[in-house]
Amino acid sequence: MIALTAPNVVRWWKRIRCASFVFIFSTIFFSTNARSQGTSGTFADPIGLIEFAELLKKNGVEFRDQYAAVEAAHVKYLESCLELRDQQIQRFQEKMLDLSIGDRLPSRDETQKMMDTYLALIKRSAALDQTLFDAVRIALPESMHVGLARAHATRERAVWRTGQIFFSLEEEDVDVAVLLRSLDWSKVESAAEVSMECDRALSDFDGRQGKILRELVVASMKATVEMAAALSGTEVVNVQNVGEMDEQHLKDLMNASEAAYNKVRKPVVELHKALRESSARAYRAAWDVLARHDSKFARRFRSAYLAAAYPQFDDGSGSGVDQSANSALRVKRLTDDQREAIRLIFAQWQVADDRMLDQIIVKENRRWFEENSVEDHTALDGLATEIAADVSKRMHAARNAQAAIFAIVGPDSGEILAKLGTPEEAGLFLSEDPTALDGAKAGALDIAMTDSSDGQLESRRSDLRVWNARRMDDAWMSRIAGSLGSSASAIAILHSLKEDYWKEWDTRIKPEVDQFAGLTKRDSPLGEGGDPIPIATMKEEPEVDHWVARAAATEKIRREIEDRFFMDVASVVAEANQAKIVQMLHVGRICGAHWTGVDSAFDGVEGGEENANAILAATGVRLGPIDCAKVAEALEPKFVELQKSAQTMHEAVVAYWRILRLNEIGWSNFAKINDQSRWGDFYLLMQKREESAKYIGLKAAQTKAAIQRDAFDTLIPIVAQSARKAVQGAYLRDAYFHAYGETESVAEGLAKACALSDLTESQRAALSVVRDEFHAERDNAVEAMIQQMKTGPVSDSAAQGAVANPDIQLQSILKAQAQIELMQKYAFARDAARDKLILRLKNVLNVEQLLKAGIK
Repeated sequence: MIALTAPNVVRWWKRIRCASFVFIFSTIFFSTNARSQGTSGTFADPIGLIEFAELLKKNGVEFRDQYAAVEAAHVKYLESCLELRDQQIQRFQEKMLDLSIGDRLPSRDETQKMMDTYLALIKRSAALDQTLFDAVRIALPESMHVGLARAHATRERAVWRTGQIFFSLEEEDVDVAVLLRSLDWSKVESAAEVSMECDRALSDFDGRQGKILRELVVASMKATVEMAAALSGTEVVNVQNVGEMDEQHLKDLMNASEAAYNKVRKPVVELHKALRESSARAYRAAWDVLARHDSKFARRFRSAYLAAAYPQFDDGSGSGVDQSANSALRVKRLTDDQREAIRLIFAQWQVADDRMLDQIIVKENRRWFEENSVEDHTALDGLATEIAADVSKRMHAARNAQAAIFAIVGPDSGEILAKLGTPEEAGLFLSEDPTALDGAKAGALDIAMTDSSDGQLESRRSDLRVWNARRMDDAWMSRIAGSLGSSASAIAILHSLKEDYWKEWDTRIKPEVDQFAGLTKRDSPLGEGGDPIPIATMKEEPEVDHWVARAAATEKIRREIEDRFFMDVASVVAEANQAKIVQMLHVGRICGAHWTGVDSAFDGVEGGEENANAILAATGVRLGPIDCAKVAEALEPKFVELQKSAQTMHEAVVAYWRILRLNEIGWSNFAKINDQSRWGDFYLLMQKREESAKYIGLKAAQTKAAIQRDAFDTLIPIVAQSARKAVQGAYLRDAYFHAYGETESVAEGLAKACALSDLTESQRAALSVVRDEFHAERDNAVEAMIQQMKTGPVSDSAAQGAVANPDIQLQSILKAQAQIELMQKYAFARDAARDKLILRLKNVLNVEQLLKAGIK
């Protein structure tokens, strides 16, 4: 039974008007005469000549020499369309109007006849389009036929899209191919080649989307007939008489229409879901191509897609921050540090905004699917409230980012920025900011699992900045206070120490870090995730050694500053018996945080225990001072080797960076000589030098991994049983982040679901089976991936510290490729287990239970 609430009445109203007999709305939407060229939404309007020309142009079809033939074909086409509109379509609309008159819904036979006619007219419209494209195809050279076929497929989708009658128009899919070709490609380098690559990526989109659309139209019409049969003779409800009805009578009508709707909706819902998913897959395929070539253009494509697919969330908050940041960057009086701060604010906001918007979209997709497929809608109102709260949070974050930007400009920021576009602009603003922000970062929707390649690894391993640890933040201070069980007064002292530490860092470390950042050209191409690929500007070996020496000096200063900080913590924050805890935290800091991808430069494998930090894993779960003291006591004998292994790997990474830069200089100088007779020998020399450095790095990584594992094995038995799983999870997630993928949050939801107090016995039994199967399948896949990461292929040349013969190198490459393929299989099994779990949970639990478990 449906509760008589405002949301349910609205929901029911939409369904009975749009689903019980969709076409009985001619009195509201249509006059008896078709307007404009077409039929105002009942059918696709005939394509105009200019629109047709634009469609051909966007698909790479040039027809200047064949214009006369194209125009003649279009004239005949338009005549046929107008004839169809003025005769058969007109009669169809008149019959629709006749059926809409009266106080009863049409019978099944009447509805079936109308649906048959409607489908025949859609097919007739499509056939007229076919004649147009056939005529143009004859006139065009064969080289234009592929583009013409794409244009035809686009038009055909538009024709069939008008037949989506079971849902309101707000649930239309996004035609990714049309959207992509509608963007301004004029500033994209090698636009033609990139566009062709996108076309290849979308090669199956035209056929797949068109097929789903045709099936959806047929299913929609069938559902409409079946619903009409169920409601045949039911009183027609208009907006004007809803308020006049007896409450019980209205409930009866709502229940009857809801029951009919629930009975017939499933095939339509599934096809509509498939249509939306097809658009999403096409979007991701196009994004992958664009992101490799022009991340700014890819960002604009992302924005356009999200605005089209989810217009309700296109509130302009992003463009406001973009505009504020770009305008502020042009203010002449700002220093370089201030401009860098603005860029940092923008970058931080953009990452957060991407994350918030992606989370909103996930919830919106769930809301849509549940509204159209789940009978119990009691949770939908709460979900809508949650989405609204998230939207408000997103807008608030945008306003905060703008406020932070304006604060940097100064108290007169409003007055200053208002002068853009006025005669005073030239004296106050730079003419153009070469590093203007245009949103080069990707959100979660844009990032698919990709395999590491040498190019992707290069973007991570070549940047000297990663070898200088980031400043300890408030989270670090919280870790220290939690591990010591500090009192309020001790925390206040710690805060004071932190402020002094930050000031010294900003004075002595930050300027050097900014200099290292200068080694990356700001106009360099963008790598994975939108990060700039560093390009060395050094031309001579002494310059390389100069930067290496500066990096070492900066690291030495960092150690001095942090050594003193931890000494102060031990003296004035910690209790007298907590010196070992402070020492342990200091060692954990020295061992460093997880830097994705640094180690993979050495062994070609993403992930490994050289990324892990046993101390951070233990102290990150807030063990408390007693347990921390026990862990520190056990690890004290290992403090020296933990520090040494971290320092050795740090030095190996710096040394590898140095060799890469020297090789770049060597290749640049060799190119000037252009002695091809020496090319082979020179290549082997460069390769040997790089492989030797990789071998040293690999050994350092293996040593650090072994010591971290030993530390973890030592501390885990000491940790309280209740905390062991959390500590182990933190350790493994840092070490083998790639293996876990996106399954941890789902596993947490499963645990919450199993702990629900309102489960029935049958639900408990079902969840027990679900839990066992998921963990068996997911854990086996993750463990297999971890084992592959532990035993990743080591090239024979690296193992020898020299270059092996080409055959051995080929075998090493093939072995690495085989491992990648094996990892893909395991990842597929892992994700399949995750997906199956989600579906099963949705089948076992009701909507309220799913919300409690956090299953989306």
